[in-house]
Amino acid sequence: LINLIYLIAGMLYCFLGLRVRARLYYFDKEIFLSAMWFSLAIMLQAIINQANTRVDITILGIMVAAESVTKYSVAMQIFQIFATLSTAAVPMYLPRFTKLVASGKTDGDMFTKEMIPPSRIQTLISGAITFCFIVCGRDFIYLWMGEGYEISWIIAVIVMVPTFLVHANSVVESVLDAVGKRMVRSVILLFVAVANIGISIVLVNWLGELGAP
Repeated sequence: LINLIYLIAGMLYCFLGLRVRARLYYFDKEIFLSAMWFSLAIMLQAIINQANTRVDITILGIMVAAESVTKYSVAMQIFQIFATLSTAAVPMYLPRFTKLVASGKTDGDMFTKEMIPPSRIQTLISGAITFCFIVCGRDFIYLWMGEGYEISWIIAVIVMVPTFLVHANSVVESVLDAVGKRMVRSVILLFVAVANIGISIVLVNWLGELGAP
């Protein structure tokens, strides 16, 4: 319902506020194919993200006790908050790179120069959250969930530390969107997700909930 209200509000703003007029008598096949390819890449990535989030919990539910699933879910809930906060500013950089592509400045050196400042900001944000959780996360989980959930802190740290390195360069996603290469990333993530399933089965059988991340 909220998404529907947001969509209607956006349409009203475009048509009434910006005076946008849709031209239904001209069909640009090139733009349509480009948009369809981009939408397919976004959909594939969304499916992969959901799979990566749910597969580990499903494997734990099949192979270990329900208590381990609960502890792992606590760690994943904290990780989702970390991921949301760390990448909240990433879409803001897309217009800058889109403008570069539209102006014909698509060489690697130009992109690298433009990526450095936002990557530093992303590093500071992600690093601050990761460091604070490493220092204070164990006590936070104890106050929140009580005794017996110390392993949730360990699992969250195992996931957050490598993800911090990814989020430090997450502005690359905006570059891929600007140059129309999002599908490349989605395909790579698909292979990683498949590998993650096999590796998780082996490690969960060996390490329990510590093997799921």
